[in-house]
Amino acid sequence: MGTVAKRGWIPTPENFGRIDTDERNLDTMLEVIDPASGRLLVSERQSWVASSFTDDGLIVSYHVTEQGFMELRLLRARLTTSSGRP
Repeated sequence: MGTVAKRGWIPTPENFGRIDTDERNLDTMLEVIDPASGRLLVSERQSWVASSFTDDGLIVSYHVTEQGFMELRLLRARLTTSSGRP
């Protein structure tokens, strides 16, 4: 998991410093790598900002509300086959 600049992002002085600019500037890349072969199985770009994992495998994402409050979101990622089975 890592963050990357949104497509078309252009650096300006307004794009730095405050945490509420992260959602406008950054996407999260989720990648699953097979530890046995080192092969990349899945790479997916998400339009939210992930900051960490919990001990039980949840992804922590944050969002700044219009009122300026930080809201944490907990997401559970699951790799499935094309049939929808884990």
